[in-house]
Amino acid sequence: MISLNDIVIDESIFRYNQPINWTDSSELALLNSSIKQIGLTNPLLITRDKKDRYQLIDGFKRALVLKKNGQEQVNCICLPSATDIIDILQLIISNHKLYQDDKLVERIKFIHLCKRLSLPQRQIIDDIFPLLNLTGNKKILTRFDKMGSLPEEVLQFAQEKKLSQSRCYSLTKYSPLLIKQIFLWREKINLTASILDELLNSLTAIILREKTTAELFFADRFLTELFDSDESNQNRTQKFRNWLTNRCFPILSTTNNRMDQLLTSIK
Repeated sequence: MISLNDIVIDESIFRYNQPINWTDSSELALLNSSIKQIGLTNPLLITRDKKDRYQLIDGFKRALVLKKNGQEQVNCICLPSATDIIDILQLIISNHKLYQDDKLVERIKFIHLCKRLSLPQRQIIDDIFPLLNLTGNKKILTRFDKMGSLPEEVLQFAQEKKLSQSRCYSLTKYSPLLIKQIFLWREKINLTASILDELLNSLTAIILREKTTAELFFADRFLTELFDSDESNQNRTQKFRNWLTNRCFPILSTTNNRMDQLLTSIK
């Protein structure tokens, strides 16, 4: 038995996911109920680091539940401090089934962990990629590095929408400011993967053509009023898209408006 207070949990060098929010996780509630009824059936996996601290390798959700319940001592499996880092990473991959194709975002974060642990590029490509069921080279590793730099809310969106690797990577070519602003509006618009692509493409084209900045563009009165309005998300999304289309193609939009007026007068 080891004291929970002696285990590095949230700041563990082996954590590759963001800290878990208890209030947002029904899975934690189920885990909590299970532990209260039958106890901890799967010990935490830890190891000692060079500073003689216990680093949590696997069991972050279990540790969170135990701490919340005021547990002080916990059963652990402690790997020898001399355990090779690749062996530890292989355990994590196996326990979390990171080799599955639907684990793209977790793979991105895991490769970011490998970089944080100072694994050489060649070792990641030769030893880690095959364990993740990936065939890669330096170019693919660079792609994963760029995807790993996307904001957490974007990666969560990618996971929620089950974006492919190529579609997730395409988001890295856009300005971080544009992405940040769109996700600040996410609760006020109906954001799908295709609409996200459309908005980013339109915003990028307009800002480049009008030779303005993202900050000045987003300060536009129309946007301020639109996102402060009581419109439904559906209506707000459509008005935003229409407005961007008019800004992207002003001549075409003017022509279409004239055609609409002409057809209306004929009727």
